[in-house]
Amino acid sequence: MLAVLVGVSALFSRASVDIDARLDLYSFAGNLDVAQYAALLADPGWTVSGSYAPLVKVPGVTASWKRGGFLNLPYLEADGKTLTLQGDEIRREGTNLRFRLPRHTGFLRYRLTYVTVGLAPNPYDRITPLEVPFAVTSRGSEGRSPVIVNGGSFQLRGSLTVTGAGLKVASIADWGQDAQGRYRFPPMHRFSLYRYGYQFTVRDVKPSEPLPDDLQGRKIYQATLDARDTGGHRIEYIEILSAKGEDDGRIDSDRLNYKILYVDGEPISYTQDRGNGQYRKIEWGDDGRPTYFDGPRLNTALPWNRFCSSTGRCDTPEPSAELEADVRADARRVRGWFPQAASVE
Repeated sequence: MLAVLVGVSALFSRASVDIDARLDLYSFAGNLDVAQYAALLADPGWTVSGSYAPLVKVPGVTASWKRGGFLNLPYLEADGKTLTLQGDEIRREGTNLRFRLPRHTGFLRYRLTYVTVGLAPNPYDRITPLEVPFAVTSRGSEGRSPVIVNGGSFQLRGSLTVTGAGLKVASIADWGQDAQGRYRFPPMHRFSLYRYGYQFTVRDVKPSEPLPDDLQGRKIYQATLDARDTGGHRIEYIEILSAKGEDDGRIDSDRLNYKILYVDGEPISYTQDRGNGQYRKIEWGDDGRPTYFDGPRLNTALPWNRFCSSTGRCDTPEPSAELEADVRADARRVRGWFPQAASVE
């Protein structure tokens, strides 16, 4: 009898265990101003959705029979549960969003496996949802990770800390931490995230005729310019994918690919890929200085970034002034292959 009571007590003890999560979005980047950033953090529409999976699949209790596959054979599908938090159930402390979720529910029949923290709709982007998904694991009793919430034309950045369970989030490049223990994130140009078709009002402008010598005799899979005017600036994005012959564009020695983003005629992100290791990519910040550089991919060298000197986590050298000038000149040359797009605010 005593053993039974101890067992029941242990079950209730486990049932009472919660996970405590803190999402600290202490920085932002992209086309978002301070007032908009503050409004996003204060928005009452943030929700937390916890997904629970049964510990054991019991037909008619925690699972249901389904049919599927090539032979339409029966299989047992778990019946999950969802718990949603909103409003005052999500506590706000400065840049922090804090919440608690039970580790188990349904008298321990279900275990928390997945959590999504999000804000819908995204008030500044009609396509990209603002959300942070992460898995809850049984390994460890706490976890901490850098997070980036993609908002389309902007990012919210910070950390996610969970106690009461482990966690697993999408992999993010490690840029180290500052003196206060906050994760560091790369600086970026205000308009550096404009690379998707829906963000532009002028689409698919083709190269001028006759085609430039670089593209003559090539199979062109894509060669377009997209443009938009916003905040008094002209943003343009060129993407070119081409190869010689009738291959699929992936033969290293025949490739000629460009992805270039311009603001007011100057490149802020440049990628050239000629195949066979002839690759270079440079990004610049609002101050006009390089923030990222990746060179020829003939080895496993880690790309250069502005934090290299303090983290020691890259061995590609900083781009020289001569290389920068060459890249900028090439970007302007490629821009000259296309006509001027119409202005649409």
